[in-house]
Amino acid sequence: MELVVIASHIVNDNFFEYVRNNLDCNDCTRLLLRSEHVDFDKGFAIQQIECRKRFNSKLPELLSNLRFLFPQKISGEQCTHQDVAKLHADLFSATDNVLDMTMGLGVDSFYISRKVNSVIGIELNEEIAEISKFNYSEMAPNLRVINANSVDYIRNCRNRYSAVFIDPARRDTSGKRTYGFHDCTPDVIDLLTDIKKITHRLVIKASPMLDISQSIKELRHIKDIWVIAKKNSCKELLFDLDLSQESDEIGITIHTINFDTTIQRFDIPLSSICQNAPVKTYPTIESNRFLLEPNASIMKSGMTNYLYEEFGEIAKIDVCSHLFIADHYIKGFPGRQFVIEQVIPFKDKYLKPLKSLKTLNVSTRNFRLTAEQLKARLGVKDGGEKYLFGTTTHNGQMVLILCRKVPEQ
Repeated sequence: MELVVIASHIVNDNFFEYVRNNLDCNDCTRLLLRSEHVDFDKGFAIQQIECRKRFNSKLPELLSNLRFLFPQKISGEQCTHQDVAKLHADLFSATDNVLDMTMGLGVDSFYISRKVNSVIGIELNEEIAEISKFNYSEMAPNLRVINANSVDYIRNCRNRYSAVFIDPARRDTSGKRTYGFHDCTPDVIDLLTDIKKITHRLVIKASPMLDISQSIKELRHIKDIWVIAKKNSCKELLFDLDLSQESDEIGITIHTINFDTTIQRFDIPLSSICQNAPVKTYPTIESNRFLLEPNASIMKSGMTNYLYEEFGEIAKIDVCSHLFIADHYIKGFPGRQFVIEQVIPFKDKYLKPLKSLKTLNVSTRNFRLTAEQLKARLGVKDGGEKYLFGTTTHNGQMVLILCRKVPEQ
């Protein structure tokens, strides 16, 4: 390519060759300080090297294109992981025309564009919008990028869309994190009336810190809720709304998904969750039985009690523990499973053998110490093949459960 200016950055073939040749550099500061004559924006090139090294595992497909650019480092930090973006894209159909109100780096827009007829991505920041146009001009010809205020855009819009996708910004003007719909930008609840004029379907990506019950009351049109985790860390909530009708809990389905070495998915109609069902507790915890820990998406969904109905051979250690015991491996259980090796009373005279292990993977549930406090008490560091759970049994006894992890079968 000839020398071009993209959002005030000088870019050419030498720029991309420089990035490619320095991807193995472990000290980008040294590159920045090196005295050399170049005919491109060197600082911007070094930013690309840093972002590619940092986000390659997050966006391997996009970064296989050596000409993909990061407008800012924060763009990579805040963007959607490609696995999650593919899940978002699967919610749409081939004939859909989708409006993405908050495009950002465009990861969601890109993957949605591969599934649908067309996507319009709105981006408020002029620099990010210009770089996104460069990034996707060939990779996604059915993705059109518009530099505009998305609120103004929909209020003046005369077109209708099959669906609107929105990921409101979760930081205020001072950079502090925000969570509630009214605290994010744009305020999606205030915009519902305007969005209804251009589509019957709205898909909202939201903070995992939101209260699901409160969100149901505020949004009123929910069909489906997705609780999405990556490597057992809850990353987002996704709300799929049908704006043509009011909804109640009877029609809502909760989908939980955890992306790890395998994909764990568990779905249940919200109406099937019996919040007042009696909780079965296991009478005694013994070695060679199985300890089951639901994944983070299940925990966030509040669906742990429904696991009794799906897997009838399990029982909780205690009502508040959310840890289960079974006599054997439970096929399809949405979480981790361990074989119990030892149950140790939480008393000083029993702790010495644990301290000699030096490394343990420590977790606590319904326990008076946090995992960090328990590690400090035992003098152990993270790691190793042994897992230790601090918890309280149904009869009030505090115990430590030493386990080994069972691979998914």
